[in-house]
Formats: sequence, C-alpha cells, structure tokens
Amino acid sequence: MIQLKRFGRNSVTAKGGNISSKLTTHVAFPSDSLSLAPFTSSYLSPRLLAGDTEDGSSRPAKLSKLLQPDYTLYAVIVHYGSLDRGHYITYVRVGGGPHWFKCDDAMVTPVALAEVLSSEAYLLFYVRERAD
Repeated sequence: MIQLKRFGRNSVTAKGGNISSKLTTHVAFPSDSLSLAPFTSSYLSPRLLAGDTEDGSSRPAKLSKLLQPDYTLYAVIVHYGSLDRGHYITYVRVGGGPHWFKCDDAMVTPVALAEVLSSEAYLLFYVRERAD
C-alpha cells in the first residue's frame, strides 16, 4: 500500500495556527510492473538481479523473477471533497484480470484503466507479481 500526501499546510495564522488544504495535484502511478528492486537489500547485487549466479552460470528465469520485486496495481482509493467533508470511492481490479470497476457506495460500474490512472489517488494497493 502506498499513501499519497493529499494534505498540506499553506500558511501560519496570526495566532500561530496552520491553515491546511487538500492537495489535488495529479500523481502518475504505474498500473503494472512497479519495481521496488532499487529499494531492496544491498546483498542482491546488480549481477545477481541480471540473472547470473556467483560462478557466472545462467540463473533460471523463475528464480530471477523471484529476486525482482515487481508489483501490479489492484486497487485505488480516491477522496472527493474538502478537508472537513467528502466522499470516498474505490477502483478495483478483480481476479487479476484487465477489468476495472468503480465502487461508489452501492453502485459498482465497469471503468476503463485510463479513468483509474487519471484519478486523484489517495491510496494505491499493489500485489506482488507471480513468478510463474
């Protein structure tokens, strides 16, 4: 899960308090192949991730895939409204397929991936890709 910063402090009031606001800047996020490899433990050298073993022989593709933590987007939560009121909706991909749905209270409707990717996302949910 990745939480995007959607609340900011704009200025300080005369009494020393903060004036907060909701941030609506679009943040681009990938729908597939989010790689966290640059943020993993340093013991996995670039040579190991490339598929070579310590003795220089080729690493099986499945094992190389296990060593590369790639993730696929499966849900996005969006907040509409202001800091003190609003409404949440969820976009969700069911069963790992290409079909996305918008969940808005009791209404569930199919949507295109483009709508999901253009939303003002608040929370992003990723699942690790399988190494099959």
